[in-house]
Amino acid sequence: MPRPDADPSVPPASPLIIVYNTTSGLFGAVEDVALRACTPDDHPCRLTQLTRTALGIRRRWRRFLASLGHPVESLHHDQFVARHATTDVDAPAVFVCRDGAWIPCIGAPEINACHTLDDLERLFRNATRSAG
Repeated sequence: MPRPDADPSVPPASPLIIVYNTTSGLFGAVEDVALRACTPDDHPCRLTQLTRTALGIRRRWRRFLASLGHPVESLHHDQFVARHATTDVDAPAVFVCRDGAWIPCIGAPEINACHTLDDLERLFRNATRSAG
């Protein structure tokens, strides 16, 4: 349902799916928390390294995602693969929905090149501006 204050002449922002290079389920969750707590620099997902602590998502990252103006869903790699019947996904990655199809808008190389949360936020801002 559209917001009552939304301008009907402005199309809604395209939804985004953020795919983490992690695995869902109990074992995946335990492994993920252990890595974030004990050896965060060794975590296999750069996106996780930058956006999460051992206790969960960073507040700053949560606020940033809310400020983008896009509906955002976060999925583990295996969840994205199962839902979209594909195996050709190099995670971490971000996908945007265009005409019912999920198109990559930020790839693993770009995310992995980010050294700080500032770098990642800048990358997301630029990509989502062009994603519409």
